[in-house]
Amino acid sequence: IERAIYRFLVTPLAEQAVIERKITGVNHEVLLRNTQTGLYSKSYFEHEVKRELVRAERYKSPYSLILVRINKFNEIAQMHPTEATQFAESIFKAVSAGLRTLDTTCVWSMDSLGILLSETPKSNARVVVQRIQQNVAGLEYLYSIRKPSVSLGLAGSDDGHKSVGDLLAAAERSLAE
Repeated sequence: IERAIYRFLVTPLAEQAVIERKITGVNHEVLLRNTQTGLYSKSYFEHEVKRELVRAERYKSPYSLILVRINKFNEIAQMHPTEATQFAESIFKAVSAGLRTLDTTCVWSMDSLGILLSETPKSNARVVVQRIQQNVAGLEYLYSIRKPSVSLGLAGSDDGHKSVGDLLAAAERSLAE
């Protein structure tokens, strides 16, 4: 379970543990990533999207946002409850394969991923969308559960979004198309 910690008090026992070097610095990577998937947390993803909007406004740098939703995931979860999580994780790994280190990927919901492609106009992001579709289509070992398929929504700086909410709503609408 991920939880945001907004404030805390250091107890005398904790202070002594730090002095004795039993407690060391915080690994920020652990705080920014979902421990199950290794992908970024949703809150960090939203933070990065806000930063990208500011960067686009100030420097006119392009970006794209892709939402990837596993089709019929609720049916899969009902018919194969013990395998549904691994099914989703396999698709998430295939979707993430080949992305740049610069790209920010998070588990958006149980059946969806969000991908922020910095410095990438929508025309180039469409190539990434095609590669994602090919990667998912190649997951033949999942066919015993169900042939994997995903819907992809794409939005970006080309569309002139001014807020994270507008950008995400555009990607959601694009999913339905």
